[in-house]
Amino acid sequence: MKPLWLLLLSLATVSCGGGNTDGVTGTVDFAYIPASFAGLELEVTLADTSLADAPATLIATQRITRISALPVRFSVRYSSDKIKATHRYSVSARVFRMVNGEENLVYLSVANIPVITQGWPNEANIVVEGVARPAG
Repeated sequence: MKPLWLLLLSLATVSCGGGNTDGVTGTVDFAYIPASFAGLELEVTLADTSLADAPATLIATQRITRISALPVRFSVRYSSDKIKATHRYSVSARVFRMVNGEENLVYLSVANIPVITQGWPNEANIVVEGVARPAG
């Protein structure tokens, strides 16, 4: 039989990912399906959102340059060293249409999607909504 301290150490290693890198996985779906996927690029971001009155701190990002079917699967890899158990983390997504080499934001997630710490999983399902364009 294993000593209690060894068992607890094993459980801690599993819950922390056990290595220097870990990841958040999941899907991104569109509230309204675009007429065409041509030129669309998806960016999924993991950020530390612990401080209410300060900008989020970017932890990691993944860029997917070809979208051909929905939902889009993602896997944002991050360094475990950047994660603090007492902090809050969330994922978000933005979709750009590339036109003549320029990014035009066309979809974005509006919901807060917590992950990783404080009982939240390392998996998320994100829905992006169309961005309104000013008239004229």
